[in-house]
Amino acid sequence: MASAETCRAGDAPLMQSSPTAPEKREERKKAFLIWDEGFSGRFLASLVVIAGGGYCGWQVPAIQMYLWEVYQDMLFRLMEGAHKMAWWSVIGLLSSSCCALQLALNALNFGCAGFNTMLGPLRPFFCALTVCTQALVWYTAYDKPFQRAYVGICTILVASLTLLPEA
Repeated sequence: MASAETCRAGDAPLMQSSPTAPEKREERKKAFLIWDEGFSGRFLASLVVIAGGGYCGWQVPAIQMYLWEVYQDMLFRLMEGAHKMAWWSVIGLLSSSCCALQLALNALNFGCAGFNTMLGPLRPFFCALTVCTQALVWYTAYDKPFQRAYVGICTILVASLTLLPEA
């Protein structure tokens, strides 16, 4: 007598049984958290490239002057726009806009906006950029004691926003 799945011995199955839950191979969505596999390698590589590029750029006077002019132009445009719109707080939130926006959408029950899909793979680079920027800020504020308290508060805020997806 033939089994329920085949007509004759050796024939192809007539009816495929659906795989059970343990047999299903589900891909785990990558969250790009600091403890995920491969994050530390990509973070360290990004850190070396950013810091090395910054150091080399600082050693060549022509590059240094060009970067300084670009920085001043961007700073002027941001300050002018923020002053016109009275959006001073927006400048501080630019680095964490995806996290803050995602939290606002979640609070309003809109669900996930899919930021992790697009920005998640870039997270090690942005974390390395944040570390380099904070190192530069502390380097600048080191000999100015009156700025240390402000820089300390900003560093705590930056660290908590950078590690926000970890919670």
